[in-house]
Amino acid sequence: HNKTLIISMARFKTQHSSLVGAVFALGILAGAAIVLVSHGGLAFTVAPPPTNNKFLRDCQIKIATCGLEVFNGIFKSAPVSANCCHRLVYMGKTCHDELVKNLISQPPFKGNQAQILASAQRTWDYCFSVPY
Repeated sequence: HNKTLIISMARFKTQHSSLVGAVFALGILAGAAIVLVSHGGLAFTVAPPPTNNKFLRDCQIKIATCGLEVFNGIFKSAPVSANCCHRLVYMGKTCHDELVKNLISQPPFKGNQAQILASAQRTWDYCFSVPY
């Protein structure tokens, strides 16, 4: 299951390499902030589609620069640092859930909703258990 998700993400990345950095940031940040994306050693800014939802924008502000790290925790089972776990918990479960729901409504992620939701819950549970 996880292998299928990784293959799907790799295929998407290959087909849409200039967009993939924005999608990764969009994953947890949900799309309103300007992010720096590394592509071929060059950094450039990409503006994901803005969200009209003030609640989601406020969530983005709370998670700040940890959005990509949390996203990688969900999609790549990458470790999430204590600092970013604390930011995620500070952001709150409702924000986390709504940002994930926003993400899985995007076409590249629609086919893997159950896996993504389960992985997002595991990431939340882990981060919630990290002591301050």
